[in-house]
Amino acid sequence: ITNKHNDYDMLKNMIEKTMNNAPEDKKEAVQNGKHLFDNGYYTADNLIYCKDNNIDAYIPNGQDKNIFKDKQEDLSKKKQLTSKDCKIELIDNKIEVSCPNNHELILFSKNKDKNEYNYIYKLKDKTVCNSCPYFTICKRNNTREKKFAIRCKIIDNYELVEKMNTKIRTEKGRMIYSRRMPTIEKIFGHIKKNLRFERFSVTGIKKVRLRWSIICTVYNLKRIYNLRMNKL
Repeated sequence: ITNKHNDYDMLKNMIEKTMNNAPEDKKEAVQNGKHLFDNGYYTADNLIYCKDNNIDAYIPNGQDKNIFKDKQEDLSKKKQLTSKDCKIELIDNKIEVSCPNNHELILFSKNKDKNEYNYIYKLKDKTVCNSCPYFTICKRNNTREKKFAIRCKIIDNYELVEKMNTKIRTEKGRMIYSRRMPTIEKIFGHIKKNLRFERFSVTGIKKVRLRWSIICTVYNLKRIYNLRMNKL
């Protein structure tokens, strides 16, 4: 249980807690195993951490449906296009960035955003916006020249980013990642629907953690009992 509003900084903690909680004879298997995370954990920092610590991770850069389907996302159905919809490619060891409508972007500047740095890209030919089908939903459509901010760590580590994107979309990668849903998601569904636990009725991180520990203990006891009865 955590009071953080997203999972970006939780990947390291999840891996280390799993290692610490594993029995001594299983620690090596955990270290050498495959670690599956949903796209809520997808950041350049987490990819770097996995590489530096030899973690065989599978982290998608988008929703699961985009991993198992090769169809291109229909951008026209989005309410607004942002820098996340820009396309980044590694061509002849050179990073090429284009806008959502595939027009070339050029590097304009490097800015600091809190503790992170962004590369600011702008259109090489700004006149292409006039005939762009995405003009009305593209960011800052009322400005004369659109600029897109992309995290420096994404650009600077794009080989690592592209390696993960390719890895998880191979036939083997899709098969491995598909195990995440039946491994953990069905347990959350069982707790919410069958055990009828949908919300916490206490406040404070300590009380919430205690309540969640009780729920997990109940689930584990029921699971142990069912497994034992199936063997009889």
